[in-house]
Amino acid sequence: MPQFVSYFAPVIEIMRDLGGQARPRQVLDELIKRHHIPQDFLALTNKNGGSKLENRVHFARSYLFKAGVMTSPIDLERIGEVIELAQDVILERRLRPSGKKLAAVVTAVYRTEIDRIGGDPTANFDVERHRVLVEAMFQGSPGVLK
Repeated sequence: MPQFVSYFAPVIEIMRDLGGQARPRQVLDELIKRHHIPQDFLALTNKNGGSKLENRVHFARSYLFKAGVMTSPIDLERIGEVIELAQDVILERRLRPSGKKLAAVVTAVYRTEIDRIGGDPTANFDVERHRVLVEAMFQGSPGVLK
């Protein structure tokens, strides 16, 4: 697994906390501050002489944007709404879906709703209208909680 993948969670957290928009340098500086990165690690360079940490953080941030995981502060809020809906269904039906299944459901519902509103940040994002889809996608998920 590429090293930059380990930076996904902290980059997403930092971007969320900064309102979904931050320059790469802001993300890097915040990561260094929050995670108390030691000076010897900061001094590590790649074969081109650039900072290894900076390269990995920038690549993680870039990859997350290119993959469509992060696009705007509105999207981060909307993804949270979809996750909450999925969690509600899981609790109501006492399911234990795999992480992969949960990610697939959240991605499908989010993309469906974004397609519906046409990317208009002012459009009404009505995640609740997808409850039936979420329930159907979880149909047959293993292990009902006791």
